Formats: sequence, structure tokens, C-alpha cells
Amino acid sequence: MVTSKAGTRLRVLCADDDETTVAAISTGLGRRGWNVSSAADSMQAMMFAVQDRPDIIVLDLSMPGGDGTHVLRRLKKSARTMAIPVVILSGSDDPRAPARAMRLGAEAFLPKPVDIDLLEGTLEAVLGLADPPADAFMAEDQAAGDPDPAEDPGDAASPAEDDADPSPDTSPAEEDAGPSGTTDPTN
Repeated sequence: MVTSKAGTRLRVLCADDDETTVAAISTGLGRRGWNVSSAADSMQAMMFAVQDRPDIIVLDLSMPGGDGTHVLRRLKKSARTMAIPVVILSGSDDPRAPARAMRLGAEAFLPKPVDIDLLEGTLEAVLGLADPPADAFMAEDQAAGDPDPAEDPGDAASPAEDDADPSPDTSPAEEDAGPSGTTDPTN
């Protein structure tokens, strides 16, 4: 059984709309002692991450209800979820995708179809339980602040996007808070 330093079973949230991938991850990691839950779209992924606070998240880049990039941005901006490590799982053939995911806060990037041995080794490495597998693209592989000359302007969240879709863990008082953090009673 895979356990945390406190001796509890490690919890992984698998956010992917592909039932075959979710079944492979749930079965493969479940047999190895992981406690696996799943979310089929970006809304469920955010809700489960905020409510359940898994030890680590495996996140697909292409999901209904908002892509994985959007979910990753929101996870890393929210005080409740920013410390949860995220491993991206993607079938993208875009060579810039891993670097983009790292800039947004992912700890690792793995290709689809999922290789359970590689996934488990990566999860353990990200959680500090093992050395990273040779085949994993880890955040430490990406030079800090290394600009991508072909960066897509869509990588940066727009202010309008953030205003239209606040994190589920933002209270109305936090949304009305002024620059000093005080709440304006006139709002």
C-alpha cells in the first residue's frame, strides 16, 4: 500500500473524460494501494479538488466544461488547492505542451496512452517518495523562467475570464474585498 508519511493511504484525483483512461488509472493504481477518485469534467475536477483535497491530481488537458489548462490555472490560483501537486496527462502532439504546463504550475507531464508504471513512478517522485523515472518530463527539467518563443497568448488568464469564473472557494466577502483586503460595505 502507498502511504503518506503520516501512514494514510495516498489519494489521487484522476480528472479525465476518457473512461478507458480513468479505468486504467483507477484499476492500475488501486491495485497498488492508491485511493483513486475521478472527475469527468473540469467542474467536477475543481469541486473534488476543493472539497476532498487529494494528495495529488492527474489532469487531462482536454476535457469538457473547460480544458485542463484552465483547471490548472484555477488550482494554482486558489489558496485551498495551490499546494496540491498536478501531473498533466495528455495525448497532445504539440511539442510546446509540456513547457506550457510547467509554466502554469504542473509538476510533471506524461503522454497518453497512460503507462501505469511510469505514472506511479512520477506520482511517487512528485510526492518525494522516489526518484523520478527517466521517461517523465518533470518540472525540474524545465528551466525556471525559460521563455517559450512560440508561447501562445492564450496561456495567460485574462482578467475577464477570472471575473466571469471565480474559484468555487472564493467567498462573496473575498470577491468584494478592496486592494487592502478590507470589505467595502457599499458593494
